[in-house]
Amino acid sequence: MEEERGEMDRRTFLCGSVGAWAAALGLAACGSRDADGGSAVPGGEDVIVSDAEARWEAPARITCAGDSITWGDGVADTRDTDSYPAQLQALLAAEGYGTVCDNFGYNGACCLSRGKNPYINVQPYRDSLSQCGDMVILMLGTNDAVSVVWDRDAYLRELGDFVDDYQALDAAPQVVLMVPPDLSRTTFGAAYSDAKFDEMQQAVRDLAADRGLVCVDLEPVFAGHEGEWLADGVHPNREGNARIAQTVYAALSGADTV
Repeated sequence: MEEERGEMDRRTFLCGSVGAWAAALGLAACGSRDADGGSAVPGGEDVIVSDAEARWEAPARITCAGDSITWGDGVADTRDTDSYPAQLQALLAAEGYGTVCDNFGYNGACCLSRGKNPYINVQPYRDSLSQCGDMVILMLGTNDAVSVVWDRDAYLRELGDFVDDYQALDAAPQVVLMVPPDLSRTTFGAAYSDAKFDEMQQAVRDLAADRGLVCVDLEPVFAGHEGEWLADGVHPNREGNARIAQTVYAALSGADTV
Protein backbone atom coordinates (compact mmCIF):
# COMPACT_ATOMS: atom_id res chain seq x y z
CA MET A 1 0.00 0.00 0.00
CA GLU A 2 2.83 2.42 0.88
CA GLU A 3 4.54 1.56 -2.39
CA GLU A 4 1.30 2.20 -4.30
CA ARG A 5 0.82 5.53 -2.51
CA GLY A 6 4.42 6.54 -3.28
CA GLU A 7 3.89 5.84 -6.98
CA MET A 8 0.68 7.89 -6.94
CA ASP A 9 2.50 10.78 -5.25
CA ARG A 10 5.23 10.73 -7.90
CA ARG A 11 2.66 10.71 -10.70
CA THR A 12 0.72 13.58 -9.11
CA PHE A 13 3.95 15.58 -8.70
CA LEU A 14 4.99 15.02 -12.28
CA CYS A 15 1.58 15.71 -13.79
CA GLY A 16 1.01 18.76 -11.61
CA SER A 17 4.40 20.16 -12.58
CA VAL A 18 3.70 19.58 -16.26
CA GLY A 19 0.36 21.34 -15.91
CA ALA A 20 1.96 24.48 -14.49
CA TRP A 21 4.86 24.26 -16.92
CA ALA A 22 2.50 23.81 -19.85
CA ALA A 23 0.50 26.86 -18.83
CA ALA A 24 3.69 28.93 -18.81
CA LEU A 25 5.06 27.60 -22.10
CA GLY A 26 1.83 26.83 -23.95
CA LEU A 27 2.46 23.08 -23.93
CA ALA A 28 0.13 20.12 -23.56
CA ALA A 29 -0.22 19.07 -19.95
CA CYS A 30 0.43 15.61 -18.58
CA GLY A 31 -2.38 13.17 -17.96
CA SER A 32 -4.40 10.34 -19.44
CA ARG A 33 -6.39 11.09 -22.60
CA ASP A 34 -10.16 11.17 -22.35
CA ALA A 35 -12.66 9.85 -24.86
CA ASP A 36 -12.76 13.16 -26.74
CA GLY A 37 -9.00 13.16 -27.31
CA GLY A 38 -8.24 15.65 -24.57
CA SER A 39 -5.73 15.19 -21.78
CA ALA A 40 -7.28 14.97 -18.35
CA VAL A 41 -5.05 16.77 -15.87
CA PRO A 42 -5.50 15.81 -12.21
CA GLY A 43 -6.93 18.86 -10.48
CA GLY A 44 -6.91 20.92 -13.67
CA GLU A 45 -8.78 21.59 -16.89
CA ASP A 46 -8.78 19.29 -19.92
CA VAL A 47 -6.19 20.14 -22.52
CA ILE A 48 -6.71 19.31 -26.17
CA VAL A 49 -3.76 17.63 -27.83
CA SER A 50 -2.61 19.42 -30.96
CA ASP A 51 -2.28 17.67 -34.31
CA ALA A 52 1.52 17.97 -34.00
CA GLU A 53 1.57 15.98 -30.77
CA ALA A 54 -1.01 13.47 -32.03
CA ARG A 55 1.25 12.68 -34.99
CA TRP A 56 4.36 12.20 -32.88
CA GLU A 57 5.57 8.64 -32.68
CA ALA A 58 7.61 8.28 -29.51
CA PRO A 59 10.71 6.08 -29.74
CA ALA A 60 10.48 2.68 -28.10
CA ARG A 61 13.73 3.30 -26.23
CA ILE A 62 15.70 6.44 -25.39
CA THR A 63 19.37 6.31 -24.43
CA CYS A 64 20.24 9.11 -21.97
CA ALA A 65 24.01 9.61 -22.01
CA GLY A 66 26.05 12.12 -20.05
CA ASP A 67 27.57 13.08 -16.74
CA SER A 68 26.28 13.31 -13.15
CA ILE A 69 23.39 15.57 -14.17
CA THR A 70 22.04 12.72 -16.28
CA TRP A 71 22.98 10.12 -13.64
CA GLY A 72 20.99 12.03 -11.02
CA ASP A 73 23.54 13.14 -8.44
CA GLY A 74 21.19 15.79 -7.06
CA VAL A 75 18.68 13.04 -6.21
CA ALA A 76 21.18 10.27 -5.52
CA ASP A 77 19.01 8.45 -2.98
CA THR A 78 15.94 8.42 -5.24
CA ARG A 79 17.53 8.57 -8.70
CA ASP A 80 15.63 5.50 -9.90
CA THR A 81 12.47 7.61 -9.84
CA ASP A 82 13.67 11.23 -9.67
CA SER A 83 16.53 11.52 -12.18
CA TYR A 84 15.52 13.22 -15.41
CA PRO A 85 15.57 9.95 -17.45
CA ALA A 86 13.28 8.29 -14.89
CA GLN A 87 10.92 11.27 -14.84
CA LEU A 88 10.92 11.46 -18.64
CA GLN A 89 9.89 7.81 -18.80
CA ALA A 90 7.13 8.43 -16.24
CA LEU A 91 5.91 11.49 -18.15
CA LEU A 92 5.80 9.52 -21.41
CA ALA A 93 3.94 6.70 -19.66
CA ALA A 94 1.42 9.22 -18.31
CA GLU A 95 0.89 10.40 -21.89
CA GLY A 96 0.21 6.84 -23.02
CA TYR A 97 3.62 5.92 -24.44
CA GLY A 98 5.55 2.77 -23.53
CA THR A 99 8.97 4.35 -24.05
CA VAL A 100 11.85 3.07 -21.89
CA CYS A 101 14.48 5.68 -20.93
CA ASP A 102 17.83 4.12 -20.06
CA ASN A 103 20.22 6.09 -17.85
CA PHE A 104 23.87 5.87 -18.92
CA GLY A 105 25.08 8.86 -16.94
CA TYR A 106 28.46 8.75 -15.21
CA ASN A 107 29.53 11.02 -12.36
CA GLY A 108 32.32 13.39 -13.33
CA ALA A 109 32.25 12.45 -17.01
CA CYS A 110 33.93 14.77 -19.51
CA CYS A 111 33.58 15.08 -23.23
CA LEU A 112 37.26 15.94 -23.66
CA SER A 113 39.57 12.93 -23.87
CA ARG A 114 42.17 15.03 -21.98
CA GLY A 115 39.71 15.58 -19.15
CA LYS A 116 39.78 13.92 -15.74
CA ASN A 117 37.07 11.34 -16.49
CA PRO A 118 36.61 11.04 -20.26
CA TYR A 119 33.19 9.56 -21.01
CA ILE A 120 34.69 7.60 -23.86
CA ASN A 121 36.70 5.55 -21.33
CA VAL A 122 33.89 4.52 -18.97
CA GLN A 123 31.63 1.48 -19.00
CA PRO A 124 28.32 3.41 -19.18
CA TYR A 125 29.44 4.83 -22.53
CA ARG A 126 30.24 1.38 -23.87
CA ASP A 127 26.90 0.16 -22.57
CA SER A 128 25.13 3.07 -24.24
CA LEU A 129 26.55 1.88 -27.56
CA SER A 130 25.81 -1.81 -27.12
CA GLN A 131 22.32 -1.17 -25.72
CA CYS A 132 21.48 1.88 -27.80
CA GLY A 133 17.85 2.78 -28.33
CA ASP A 134 16.04 4.57 -31.15
CA MET A 135 17.10 7.95 -29.77
CA VAL A 136 20.11 9.27 -27.87
CA ILE A 137 19.95 12.35 -25.64
CA LEU A 138 23.53 13.45 -25.03
CA MET A 139 24.56 16.05 -22.45
CA LEU A 140 28.25 16.54 -21.74
CA GLY A 141 30.18 19.74 -21.07
CA THR A 142 29.73 20.92 -17.50
CA ASN A 143 32.89 19.18 -16.27
CA ASP A 144 34.79 20.26 -19.37
CA ALA A 145 33.93 23.94 -18.95
CA VAL A 146 35.17 23.97 -15.36
CA SER A 147 38.40 22.17 -16.25
CA VAL A 148 41.86 23.66 -16.68
CA VAL A 149 42.12 21.74 -19.98
CA TRP A 150 39.07 23.45 -21.52
CA ASP A 151 39.48 23.88 -25.27
CA ARG A 152 36.48 24.93 -27.35
CA ASP A 153 37.76 23.54 -30.64
CA ALA A 154 38.66 20.19 -29.09
CA TYR A 155 35.30 20.09 -27.32
CA LEU A 156 33.39 20.71 -30.56
CA ARG A 157 35.40 18.06 -32.36
CA GLU A 158 35.05 15.41 -29.67
CA LEU A 159 31.35 16.09 -29.03
CA GLY A 160 30.91 15.67 -32.78
CA ASP A 161 32.78 12.37 -32.56
CA PHE A 162 30.25 11.12 -30.00
CA VAL A 163 27.44 12.08 -32.37
CA ASP A 164 29.20 10.18 -35.18
CA ASP A 165 29.67 7.10 -32.98
CA TYR A 166 25.98 6.91 -32.16
CA GLN A 167 24.79 7.67 -35.68
CA ALA A 168 27.06 4.95 -37.08
CA LEU A 169 25.33 2.23 -35.05
CA ASP A 170 23.06 -0.27 -36.78
CA ALA A 171 20.17 1.16 -34.77
CA ALA A 172 20.78 4.52 -36.52
CA PRO A 173 19.37 6.45 -33.55
CA GLN A 174 18.26 10.06 -33.69
CA VAL A 175 20.79 12.07 -31.66
CA VAL A 176 19.56 14.97 -29.56
CA LEU A 177 22.02 17.39 -27.95
CA MET A 178 21.25 19.01 -24.61
CA VAL A 179 22.76 22.29 -23.40
CA PRO A 180 23.59 22.03 -19.65
CA PRO A 181 22.02 24.55 -17.28
CA ASP A 182 24.02 27.32 -15.63
CA LEU A 183 25.48 26.76 -12.18
CA SER A 184 24.20 28.77 -9.22
CA ARG A 185 27.46 28.44 -7.37
CA THR A 186 30.70 26.63 -7.99
CA THR A 187 33.26 24.77 -5.93
CA PHE A 188 35.55 24.33 -8.92
CA GLY A 189 37.85 27.18 -7.91
CA ALA A 190 39.97 29.15 -10.33
CA ALA A 191 39.28 26.76 -13.22
CA TYR A 192 35.70 28.10 -13.49
CA SER A 193 34.70 31.20 -15.38
CA ASP A 194 31.38 32.41 -16.74
CA ALA A 195 33.03 33.02 -20.09
CA LYS A 196 34.18 29.41 -20.45
CA PHE A 197 30.79 28.08 -19.39
CA ASP A 198 28.99 30.33 -21.85
CA GLU A 199 31.41 29.22 -24.56
CA MET A 200 30.64 25.57 -23.84
CA GLN A 201 26.88 26.13 -23.97
CA GLN A 202 27.13 28.00 -27.27
CA ALA A 203 29.34 25.28 -28.72
CA VAL A 204 26.56 22.73 -28.16
CA ARG A 205 24.07 25.00 -29.93
CA ASP A 206 26.50 25.55 -32.80
CA LEU A 207 27.16 21.83 -33.27
CA ALA A 208 23.45 21.02 -33.22
CA ALA A 209 22.77 23.71 -35.83
CA ASP A 210 25.67 22.54 -38.00
CA ARG A 211 24.55 18.91 -37.89
CA GLY A 212 20.83 19.58 -38.11
CA LEU A 213 20.17 18.01 -34.70
CA VAL A 214 17.44 18.76 -32.20
CA CYS A 215 18.92 20.90 -29.42
CA VAL A 216 17.28 21.00 -26.00
CA ASP A 217 18.58 24.16 -24.34
CA LEU A 218 18.36 24.07 -20.54
CA GLU A 219 20.08 27.44 -20.01
CA PRO A 220 16.95 29.59 -20.48
CA VAL A 221 14.79 26.99 -18.70
CA PHE A 222 16.82 27.21 -15.47
CA ALA A 223 17.62 30.94 -15.74
CA GLY A 224 16.55 32.63 -12.52
CA HIS A 225 15.67 29.31 -10.89
CA GLU A 226 19.12 27.88 -10.26
CA GLY A 227 18.73 28.36 -6.51
CA GLU A 228 15.40 26.51 -6.52
CA TRP A 229 16.10 23.66 -8.93
CA LEU A 230 19.77 22.81 -8.27
CA ALA A 231 20.34 20.73 -5.15
CA ASP A 232 23.93 21.85 -4.64
CA GLY A 233 24.36 24.61 -7.16
CA VAL A 234 25.31 22.11 -9.89
CA HIS A 235 22.99 19.07 -9.92
CA PRO A 236 19.21 19.35 -10.41
CA ASN A 237 16.96 18.32 -7.55
CA ARG A 238 13.65 16.51 -8.07
CA GLU A 239 11.90 19.61 -9.36
CA GLY A 240 14.83 20.52 -11.59
CA ASN A 241 14.85 17.06 -13.14
CA ALA A 242 11.10 17.32 -13.69
CA ARG A 243 11.72 20.56 -15.62
CA ILE A 244 14.31 18.79 -17.77
CA ALA A 245 11.91 15.93 -18.50
CA GLN A 246 9.11 18.34 -19.39
CA THR A 247 11.39 20.40 -21.65
CA VAL A 248 12.64 17.30 -23.47
CA TYR A 249 9.10 16.02 -23.96
CA ALA A 250 7.93 19.35 -25.36
CA ALA A 251 10.91 19.66 -27.70
CA LEU A 252 10.48 16.15 -29.09
CA SER A 253 6.69 15.84 -29.27
CA GLY A 254 5.80 19.35 -30.34
CA ALA A 255 3.19 19.34 -27.58
CA ASP A 256 0.99 22.42 -27.64
CA THR A 257 -2.36 23.68 -26.42
CA VAL A 258 -5.10 24.75 -28.77
